[in-house]
Amino acid sequence: MPMFITFLGPITVVVAGMLLFASVKILRQYERAVVFTLGKFQSVKGPGLVLLVPFIQEMVRVDPRQPDRELGHQSQQCRNPHRRADRKHGPRHRQAGRG
Repeated sequence: MPMFITFLGPITVVVAGMLLFASVKILRQYERAVVFTLGKFQSVKGPGLVLLVPFIQEMVRVDPRQPDRELGHQSQQCRNPHRRADRKHGPRHRQAGRG
């Protein structure tokens, strides 16, 4: 039997174990996971066992217990960005006697 075939069995077992280890994730009771498939949102998973496809799916852990962040004071923006520029020139009225 050729030498490379004898090493093929143990190498296959090691690679399969690494893929299995990379595909199983466990979420705690207070954690949620956002799953992306090839960078696109797929689903939100709850606590427990989560199975992923390695190198295809990615998981981001989210802790919903985190308090909201204060953004501070924000200025109100005008809906029409040209509206303020129009105020500089004053109202435009038609002159009497023309047109």
